[in-house]
Amino acid sequence: MPEFCLRIIHRHSFARGVRLGHCVISKKTFLASFIAVSPFSLSAAEIVQGDHAVAETAKSIAIGNTAQAKINASIAIGENSSAKGGSIALGEGAKGNVLGDLALGCGAQATGTIVGSPQGAATAIGNYSVASGTGAVALGLRTKATGENAVAIGGNGTTEAKGKDTVAIGNSTKATGEESIAMGGIARSTGKRSVAVGYMLNLQALNLLPLVTTQVQEGQIQSLLAHLCGCKGQCGSR
Repeated sequence: MPEFCLRIIHRHSFARGVRLGHCVISKKTFLASFIAVSPFSLSAAEIVQGDHAVAETAKSIAIGNTAQAKINASIAIGENSSAKGGSIALGEGAKGNVLGDLALGCGAQATGTIVGSPQGAATAIGNYSVASGTGAVALGLRTKATGENAVAIGGNGTTEAKGKDTVAIGNSTKATGEESIAMGGIARSTGKRSVAVGYMLNLQALNLLPLVTTQVQEGQIQSLLAHLCGCKGQCGSR
């Protein structure tokens, strides 16, 4: 079978399929200064480009100096990026951990995990954003979603959703109580199942249960007012 040889343009790349690099090393052959491509190399090929880039298994892609794509179908693009377990990492220093993870942006980290399973599905989009936990989503510069199904959406770098099923949306917003929600600039929700909606609103220990109907019960209104102003239940009393 004829082979078509091209001169190498980068160094120290590792793969078995498409290889671009000086002193390319594969698991079966050693190529000193050329790349060989045949019609039969594409079915289970890796694609590697960059100094010290590594694509360890079939269908993996590593592009960029020291980029690493580990386990089937992982994609790492960007200098010092790392994708494991079928994840996708795009950006300098971006890191994906397990199948379903998506890290997009310089220094973005998606590290989803499912107990007893190799699959995750965390999503981090934005420079230095962090999504850690199964189903976690972090969108925006330096946002952090660190808990199962946690969601953090913000823009200035301090928005954080910490804990299971937490939601933080807004500039410098934080939801750190389990199943809590914080929405609005500098809003804080730190108590379990607490809900803070509004600019600079801070709820620390309120536990709001879902309402059966669309009407807000009088007792819940009084409880909320008492928590906000510290009047021990006298607010709103007749």
